[in-house]
Amino acid sequence: MKFYLFKEACSTKETGPNYPQIQKWKPGYNEDKPDSYYSYYEASSKGSNFPPFVPDLDGLVMCNSAKPTDIISSILSIGYIINEKTKIIIEQFKFPSYKLYPTKIIHKNLELKNYYLLHIASDNKDYLDFVDYERSIFITAGVARDHPQNIALTSKQHYLDTSKKLQNDFSVNKNIYRTIFAEKICFTSEFDKNLDFFTAPFGVDNYISYNLKCALIENGITGCDIEATNRILI
Repeated sequence: MKFYLFKEACSTKETGPNYPQIQKWKPGYNEDKPDSYYSYYEASSKGSNFPPFVPDLDGLVMCNSAKPTDIISSILSIGYIINEKTKIIIEQFKFPSYKLYPTKIIHKNLELKNYYLLHIASDNKDYLDFVDYERSIFITAGVARDHPQNIALTSKQHYLDTSKKLQNDFSVNKNIYRTIFAEKICFTSEFDKNLDFFTAPFGVDNYISYNLKCALIENGITGCDIEATNRILI
């Protein structure tokens, strides 16, 4: 089963020189109101995948030199901003549970029509139970994967214990910050190989299936970067 690394495009000819393409809200946007994006993000980060209200996404402003694309990179910390064309494609594939919220985008004082925030409830910790740890390849390294060192992990609990120790060494013992990265993730047969999108554990990288990759390319979806990878094995 082949999966591909999926990212927002960054400062390409298609998107323009700015990354992200959206870097601010319109003047006067109230970040503290109960239905603001920031209130939604805070509630989501505390464990409610989909908070019980629709966030106010009225007034995201694109950089003037950025170019509108089907998927638009933004300052938002969760999800992807997509247009109707991309939404129709996604609805044909198997994703973890998600919600779509209407989003108002302003570019050069004009509103871009029919855009949404796609918020996918994909907690990568959900997949820790489906990792074949002894076949996977792990390293410890700094934030930028600097000074990597190989490490062998044998189970989910071994991973959690080691991760906790590294965090304790940093916060309590004042050692140099290190964390665990996966160079290669082997999943067990219990992993849902029919998923067309998932967020891998040991990081925040998103992966898509071969079929979804083909659909995005065949439909000319702009604003995304799809890379071949051998990092995922099922």
